[in-house]
Amino acid sequence: MIELARIIDPEMRPAFYKRIADIALFLSGIFSEHAALFGTPRKTMLSAKWTLKVYEQAGKRFYSVAARETDQAHWKLALGTLAEKFTLARLALNSLSDRYVKTHRAWYFRFQADFDFR
Repeated sequence: MIELARIIDPEMRPAFYKRIADIALFLSGIFSEHAALFGTPRKTMLSAKWTLKVYEQAGKRFYSVAARETDQAHWKLALGTLAEKFTLARLALNSLSDRYVKTHRAWYFRFQADFDFR
């Protein structure tokens, strides 16, 4: 998505930047243990192995860029706030994940054991 955001029309970029930040927030908030599993340092933004810190930096950066580049006034404040408070939003999602996703993981993902995809 980062590469796509570089080549699309400029008026479409804020939506892509927001989506990149949304993905960083979701993955680092809901599935933070998976981000921590791949803890090797990254060399570029396009590296396959992102750490939790990298997700957080990317989320802040892309929310900030989306806020700066959007022409929709009602989104500027929301995106700017998410950029500033990314860690707080991530911690809220971590709390929800700990309570609802992790405790019911076997139920949510039981289909993987029920089907043979070979």
